[in-house]
Amino acid sequence: ETLRVTARTHEVRTRSFILAYEAVRVSDGVRVAEGTSAQVWLDAEGRPTPLPDTVRAALMASLGEREGGG
Repeated sequence: ETLRVTARTHEVRTRSFILAYEAVRVSDGVRVAEGTSAQVWLDAEGRPTPLPDTVRAALMASLGEREGGG
């Protein structure tokens, strides 16, 4: 089987973001798996810390791409 696997930004929070995943069978377009994961930004001591402005901006832009059909 050939699968098309996609990952997209699902949600952006202050110190973390959520990615959503989907695997679709190419032969018939059936979704065979889906899931999400949370990524937490950590400082040098391993404590959660706010996302850097550049990272947050890139993640927010990827949300807009999805909503705009990109």
